[in-house]
Amino acid sequence: MRVRYRLIEKRWHKDEPWELWGAVYDNAGEMFTDSAILVTGSLAEHRSVLRYFEERIGRLALTLENAERMLGEYASAFQVRPQIETIEGRTFQDIHRRLWRQIFDRPRPRDREIPLRYTIQPAYHALREEKDEYHAG
Repeated sequence: MRVRYRLIEKRWHKDEPWELWGAVYDNAGEMFTDSAILVTGSLAEHRSVLRYFEERIGRLALTLENAERMLGEYASAFQVRPQIETIEGRTFQDIHRRLWRQIFDRPRPRDREIPLRYTIQPAYHALREEKDEYHAG
C-alpha cells in the first residue's frame, strides 16, 4: 500500500525556525471514510488544534492538493510544505507508524517561510487603536 502525504510545520514564535509538527495524508484506512485526507500532529499541541484542522478538512472537503486551507486562523503559526511525498507499508497501521517516525524521529527545522498561495485572515483586530475621550490619559 502506498500513501501520499505532506508535512506540516509549526513556528512557536515569529523569530524562531519552522519545526516539523505533523502531517496530512491520504485516507487509506477503513475508518473516517467521509474524509479524503487525515491529519496527525505533535502531542505537545493542544488537542483542540487537531480537532479544528479535522473539522475544516471535513467541512471544506479538502484534498492533499489544497490541504493548506485547513490551517484557517492558525495559518500564522503553521504551514503545510508544498511537496507531496509518498510512504509505503503493508497495512494502514504500518503506514501510520512509519509516518509518525518520519515526522518525529528526525526533526528538521526550517529557517524560511514557504510562499503562501492564500490570504491569511487575522484572528482578531483592534477595535480601538488610539485613545478616545473616555480613555484619555
